[in-house]
Amino acid sequence: MKNITKLVMPLMILVFIVTGAHFASAQQGRNINFLRVVPQSIYINPAIVPPYDFYIGFPALSSLKLEFKNSPFDYNDVIKQTNNDSLYLDTQALLNSLKKKNYLIGEFSNEFLSFGFRVKQFFISFNLSEKLYSNIMYPKDFVSLLLEGNAQYIGTTINAGGFDVNITHYHELAVGMSYTISKKWSAGFRAKYLVGVFNLDTKNTDINLYSPDEFSINVTTDIQVNMAIPGNSTSPEDSLGFDINGNEFLRGFYSFKNSGFAFDLGMQYTPIEKLTLGLSVTDIGFINWKSGVKNIVTNKATSSSTFTGVDIGEMFSSDTVKFSDQLNEMLDSLREDLGLKVTYENYRSWLTPKIYLSGIYSLTPKDHFGLLFRCDLFKGNILPALTLNYTREFGKAFSLMAGYSILTNSYANFALGFAVNAGPLQLYLMTDNILGIAQLNNTRYTNTHFGINLVFGRAQWYQKNGKQSPEPGLNP
Repeated sequence: MKNITKLVMPLMILVFIVTGAHFASAQQGRNINFLRVVPQSIYINPAIVPPYDFYIGFPALSSLKLEFKNSPFDYNDVIKQTNNDSLYLDTQALLNSLKKKNYLIGEFSNEFLSFGFRVKQFFISFNLSEKLYSNIMYPKDFVSLLLEGNAQYIGTTINAGGFDVNITHYHELAVGMSYTISKKWSAGFRAKYLVGVFNLDTKNTDINLYSPDEFSINVTTDIQVNMAIPGNSTSPEDSLGFDINGNEFLRGFYSFKNSGFAFDLGMQYTPIEKLTLGLSVTDIGFINWKSGVKNIVTNKATSSSTFTGVDIGEMFSSDTVKFSDQLNEMLDSLREDLGLKVTYENYRSWLTPKIYLSGIYSLTPKDHFGLLFRCDLFKGNILPALTLNYTREFGKAFSLMAGYSILTNSYANFALGFAVNAGPLQLYLMTDNILGIAQLNNTRYTNTHFGINLVFGRAQWYQKNGKQSPEPGLNP
């Protein structure tokens, strides 16, 4: 049990140190797709035509979004209280809640600049945004091994890895175009130039363990983990640790060395007057990482070894040695035991594509019922979600929406949101899970989206041309 703990705990520390540094969190939510008076709904489907001649987002406040999801359990599921009011981790409840694959997802996005305008049948949009997303898939076997040790696996080979991780911080400059083909059809495209800041991306994370007895472990690895950290030094060349220069770290936020491209595609079809169908695919793209790069890979010559363990208690036993130095020493010991080596080769990471299928039925010009199916494609993992929505428009000044979403292992997700148009000033606020905000200890998913825009000429183009808006509920 001690050897297993010494192996798994450093791996968890490595993952969560890197994750925690950038997890303060990118993608749009789900219910904004139905609040069509908000121009940012085009980020779900670039074929959506905003009902304005021109809009401009309030700098740094036009689209501020925060999202967090932990698929298998919430805080109250695993943290219990004793009779004397002290808290403890219920490890059995934790294990019982886990699925074969479990997901920890955090996302943050902030739009610094955005605007859009109409040119006849075209609607052109621009945005400059800061985005950070953290997608982690962790298997149940890993947690079981950590909590219960290797005695249950004596005489068998198990995979103690199997993670999928992609944590990316980047800037996005995008230009989009929606085209109204006819009363029934519209299509859209958005091209994105990406500038990467930070990345942690796994290709392989296989760590196969064979335990002939409770006190020894034979380790065979097949690992490739890529990372790009601003200001990270390449010296010493064989170290798993980090040696980050503060000034270079700050400069990395404004460097253009890590660049990439992505695009969104979408279309809408109105088969009958009251029904609009939509299909879109977003975030198809990549970033090439060239600055601050480090790769942790299996050393094929020594990929099989006997694990001797790492005593993480030593990290906290000395006041004279810096924590960072003790961490680096622990990681280097781990590198030797797992048969790993460090390289500095450029690499490419991919965004997480998303597929949207939507339908909106307008029972009246002001009452709209919607259905949205979304599917995230993360490293071969498929994460589906289904959203039901009702939106009510109270004239041109106020829109209110409510919705319900079924996510991976999360079913109590009730959305609520509104948009207020006070002349040209538009304010919107929504959440895909109002209960998650009210009861953070009892939720697996929470989401908040806020923004301020200036909008001009709502539906004037349609009035001038004697046409009706192709968007449900937005007829002048």
